[in-house]
Amino acid sequence: MTIQVSIINEGSSTSETINNLPEKEFIVNNYASKSEFIANAANIKPGVIIINTSTPFQGTISEFVRIRNFSHAPILVLSNIIKPGIVEKVLDSGADEYLLKPVSLPLLKSRLRALARRSHPVDYLSNVPRQT
Repeated sequence: MTIQVSIINEGSSTSETINNLPEKEFIVNNYASKSEFIANAANIKPGVIIINTSTPFQGTISEFVRIRNFSHAPILVLSNIIKPGIVEKVLDSGADEYLLKPVSLPLLKSRLRALARRSHPVDYLSNVPRQT
């Protein structure tokens, strides 16, 4: 199963790890901001959304609500921010996963597959080989 991934780079360039996602498993679309993603939302149907950020979260709840108005895809936040309570705030505001940078490629791929599997179980199961 190929997973469509939309990456929103907020105050952070696309990391080398993200650039190394294998093309046979992931189709990656990059956006410079949440606004650019939302402007293109009608044309895309991501399986997972990554918010790649190095800036503090301001108005986090409203940001996730804006994205949810256009897409119900799971949101993975990839950040280097280590402040007390930030992970809880981001998850309680609407993100489905929070990973601290730098993140290994195997872990990122595994989390993306898990998020896609939970959000599209029928699609995922139709690609799993059956045991006889």
